[in-house]
Amino acid sequence: GGEGADGGDLPDRDTADAGPRHLAADRAAFAAVGDRLLERARAEGDLRPGVTSEDITVLLWMVTELAEHSADLRPDAYRRYLRLLADGLRDAPDRAPLPDGPDADDVAAISRRWASR
Repeated sequence: GGEGADGGDLPDRDTADAGPRHLAADRAAFAAVGDRLLERARAEGDLRPGVTSEDITVLLWMVTELAEHSADLRPDAYRRYLRLLADGLRDAPDRAPLPDGPDADDVAAISRRWASR
């Protein structure tokens, strides 16, 4: 994709114009940036072995749900759990191997079910 106004790789979109026709392209651009960040963290030895982009997607869903449901009571509540999740993604000598997680097709199916609620 092209560079956004911020110099990044995500496309510029006026939120009012970000309809379904842009969704696939935006999702692909976001995934490409995320994959590069994961590869960089993996190369630097900072990422726990076995973490996938699908894991990040599901973790973001979890934190987003908390943020949505706590916004009127504790708008900052998600920050604690985001930090706990981020710390768990870091590699450390005493980490147990991760069990198998969902693949891209599983995550897509879960996403469709989640969106239809």
